Amino acid sequence: MNAVNPSFVLRNYLLEEAIQMAEGGDFTMVDSLLKHAETPYEDKERKLVQTAPEWAMKICVSCSS
Repeated sequence: MNAVNPSFVLRNYLLEEAIQMAEGGDFTMVDSLLKHAETPYEDKERKLVQTAPEWAMKICVSCSS
């Protein structure tokens, strides 16, 4: 299962957090997400694979976003 199922999937709420931090000049989360996206089958930080926070349930995007 580990060979065919990634342990990291980029989520909208993670991107939103990274964007907000980057707009403030802090690119650490952008760098972290890029690192994880490059190796999605390796074990990841628990913060990146947990259930989305409540505020993220209100994010609405479309296929054309």
